[in-house]
Amino acid sequence: MRADYKKLMALFACLSISAVQLSAADKTKSLARVAILTYEDDTGTKNFGYMPNSLTEAIDKSLQQKFEYVREDPAKSDAARRKIKSTGILNAAEAAQYCARNDVQILVLGQFKYDAAKKQIVVDTYISLGSKENYRALPERRNPTDASIFGLADKVADDIVAEMTKIAKEQKLNAGKATAAQKGEKLELEKQIPVVWAFKDFTANLSVGVASPIDDLKEPYSSAGSIAVSAKRLVWRGMYAGAFMQFFKLNSRETQSASFSSSLTAIPLTLNLGYSWFFWSDRWRFDVELGGGYYGGKFAVNSGGNSSGDIYSKTFSNPAARSAVALHWLFLQNVSFGLEFGSVVLFDKGNEAGRVVNLLLSAGYVF
Repeated sequence: MRADYKKLMALFACLSISAVQLSAADKTKSLARVAILTYEDDTGTKNFGYMPNSLTEAIDKSLQQKFEYVREDPAKSDAARRKIKSTGILNAAEAAQYCARNDVQILVLGQFKYDAAKKQIVVDTYISLGSKENYRALPERRNPTDASIFGLADKVADDIVAEMTKIAKEQKLNAGKATAAQKGEKLELEKQIPVVWAFKDFTANLSVGVASPIDDLKEPYSSAGSIAVSAKRLVWRGMYAGAFMQFFKLNSRETQSASFSSSLTAIPLTLNLGYSWFFWSDRWRFDVELGGGYYGGKFAVNSGGNSSGDIYSKTFSNPAARSAVALHWLFLQNVSFGLEFGSVVLFDKGNEAGRVVNLLLSAGYVF
């Protein structure tokens, strides 16, 4: 009996330990990954070689006393930084790139220089929250190059702690958890990934809207509904390449005296090159693109009294050209909505051209 009791107690202890470990693992998953980069020495001398490590150690020590977070391995941090920029401090776009590549939500970085005229060390500190818009510059810290310089690292760390406290409170407020921390309780820096276009290279869109004939096609045909699919890939900075396919069927304008009606069905397929501008918190994208390809078409004539179908039809394939501008909004991490205005030129064998303009609403998958 006693042996069974001991087994039950041992099993209970194992289950309790496992539950605690799982709870700790879940909590770790919800905490922000923080990277603290070694401060850049921009003094032009070797007299302050102790400063980079002194600053980094003071910052990490102060943050650990006040916050709960997961720190990225310092050795990995500096190696990852060099892959983006070998020397010099990371700017807002480069810092956001670092965060995206390394699954880091908060990046602390900075530099220090020597003001020879005032005989002072000047420390600049920045905090990136993973997007160009969330690149915060802290007030610079100045200190004479005397014995008091050894307290400079702690002052810089205090500035960062104050800014991190603001960030932690903003996170709780945005999540509806605005509760005051208990005395001595650490603040959690939560894992919040910004919704931005940056470093998402592929977009696939499904669009619906209206195709309206103009020029030579305007008089015989009416506007009609249209559906389109497209795909794009960023290849260099804002430059992208992609493909576009559309379907529409234009019917002849109705008149009371008409005995016949006609229709023009077209499926343009074009390859495109374009350029994107990203703005407004990195969630908006404005595209301009040009493309060319072919379209498959069908011209059909139908008699009003003929219920058996077309009395005449012809299919063909000819070159097509396309131009478009579009505005897209990143709604979620991988979902966008957009509005596109474009023009498709349909050529025939005699190099005559008809043109259709499109107004399309799109939903996209971004990755």
